[in-house]
Amino acid sequence: MKKILYLSIMASALLFTGCAGEEDDLFEASAAERLNQASDKYSALLQSQEGGWVMQYYPTNDMAPTTGVGYLWCVKFNKDKSVKVGMNNLFSGNVYREETSGWDVITDNGPVLSFSTANRLVHAFSDPDVHSLPGSSDDVWGVGVGGDYEFVIVDAPEDHSYVMLKGKKRATYNLMTPLPAGTDFQQYLTDVDSVQQMLLPGTAPNNLLLNFGGHGYVVTGVAGGFITFYPEGGDAITETEEYPYLLYKNGNDYFLRFPKNIVPNELAENDGIQQLKWDPQSDRFIDPTNESKWMESQNTASQFFIEQFEGSHLFKVLRSSAEAELSEKMRNYILAAHEGMKSVNKNYFIDEFSVSLDADKKARWGFKYQRGNSARSVDFLYEFILNDDGTVQFKYLEPAAANATNIMNRVEAVANIMTAAFSQKYTVSVFKTGFNLSKIKFTSVDDSELWFVLNY
Repeated sequence: MKKILYLSIMASALLFTGCAGEEDDLFEASAAERLNQASDKYSALLQSQEGGWVMQYYPTNDMAPTTGVGYLWCVKFNKDKSVKVGMNNLFSGNVYREETSGWDVITDNGPVLSFSTANRLVHAFSDPDVHSLPGSSDDVWGVGVGGDYEFVIVDAPEDHSYVMLKGKKRATYNLMTPLPAGTDFQQYLTDVDSVQQMLLPGTAPNNLLLNFGGHGYVVTGVAGGFITFYPEGGDAITETEEYPYLLYKNGNDYFLRFPKNIVPNELAENDGIQQLKWDPQSDRFIDPTNESKWMESQNTASQFFIEQFEGSHLFKVLRSSAEAELSEKMRNYILAAHEGMKSVNKNYFIDEFSVSLDADKKARWGFKYQRGNSARSVDFLYEFILNDDGTVQFKYLEPAAANATNIMNRVEAVANIMTAAFSQKYTVSVFKTGFNLSKIKFTSVDDSELWFVLNY
């Protein structure tokens, strides 16, 4: 019996030994070979974009200025392992600069993009010897701003639509999106800044509303790369939240994007927003994945103007305005008045016209001119009328003082602009966008070729 049992065990052992010898290797290549293959794969991906990439770079997760704020890097990875980097921010002295250095995809528990040789732009973010930054009073000596120059490649789709990087030390996520072939880095950054100044200049006086799928939040600031807001009906002091953001361009579209999904304190995770796309047709930023999430202006141009004007704010029409801010007909009125004043005295000139509402609820259109070493004001009175259809009207009454009467009698062009051009019924509309009501367009109801932009 023991002999039979022994033979059975031996047969089983031989059977398993035979199977083990016939089993294929789990991997066709060694670990080192696989890492090299990954390096080659991601290197080829980064080189593939002829126009380069734009990176949304966040030095740390700190929320302080200069560190928590995001920065745009334009980068072009070349086959010779050189990389061109372009920036226009604090670290480049607030002017556009380029630096070329080396790059590589190294293998360190996964593929890592490394800016491997000295680059004054890139490595400034991780330099501990930086004492302070251009335009900032922050003392960061011995710490710097804690940025990274090596990034783990955590996601890179086969369609090359983006690359997600994670800072090797700071663990911040930095999205790279491709730039079209032939992209000029400086022009790209200029275009983004122009749209930023048009839509979110930080100085625009109007209020914005940020809507998280039915949950409204009043936006109180968009300056300095941070957006601040609090719940509608909430407390602006105790309930205000703040998040960094970047505006960037992808293809022909502009996006406002946060480094992570932002979720106000009282909302659920799926109520959050990470990215909003600018839609000029609706004059909104809209979440591409959920149209019930958006940001827009709370005021119409007419509402905003009336509220500010009745609050005694002074608005201006600038003689030096770009052509797009004055119709040809209005520009001719203004230039004629300016030249008419100079014909009286070569030192007289008109830089701007202004309008405000006085204590007697009379509108005052006027301008300043030089008299000796002092500037003098000339004002003319108008009846200000709000019409039921939303239009506003300035109805000329009379000069406000004797000096205005004298100038009107001496300079026909001044009389023309005051009694004709400004004495009109106007429609009030946004100039370019409701996000920036510091410029409002006034168009004559009776003459569509007579229009101008009022500056806040």
